[in-house]
Amino acid sequence: MEVGQTKMPNDILRAGPFGQIGRGTTIDSYVQQPEVGEESNSIVPINCAMNNWSNDSWKLMCQKGFTTGSPPYGDGSIEYPSDTFPLSQNEKIKITQEAIDTGTDPSGFAGSSITFRFMTQATAEFDIKVIAEAVGDVSNLSVSGADSVQFGTGSRTITTTVQPSTEPKLFTASIGTVNADLTSVKLTIEAV
Repeated sequence: MEVGQTKMPNDILRAGPFGQIGRGTTIDSYVQQPEVGEESNSIVPINCAMNNWSNDSWKLMCQKGFTTGSPPYGDGSIEYPSDTFPLSQNEKIKITQEAIDTGTDPSGFAGSSITFRFMTQATAEFDIKVIAEAVGDVSNLSVSGADSVQFGTGSRTITTTVQPSTEPKLFTASIGTVNADLTSVKLTIEAV
């Protein structure tokens, strides 16, 4: 084992702490977290299933997009939120993010979206629950390993099983909605 790498309890050589992806595949499994202002939707955290590492918190890449009322009529952000570290006894990983429109484009259209991306390493399968809430005419929830769900205003929950992998495995969850009026979306991911 090389200096600076952490060995998981189940004899998996830890990748990360971040990885770079391209077209859904891992390009580089040993990347440092980008500096503030250099965030990228292709640089994602690598987690140990739905647990904190022994010396680091569980993280994900969050990309938000929303319509604004002034040119260029769209805005967004990329950030790396994390759960508390260390977790108290019996507490589970849970992260929630929200995106809300601040206006409509010249045609009166509004839309908002959130995408979560991260990679996992695990010696056993584990479950992830994704909860999406939306205010809009047409909302679409997409989760790795599950069928997409379309709905209007309301909420949907998808629980999916992630298969074991000693190599970093990409997980994505996204919610997007559109409307002729202002929209909002909220996405939560949690351990089951």
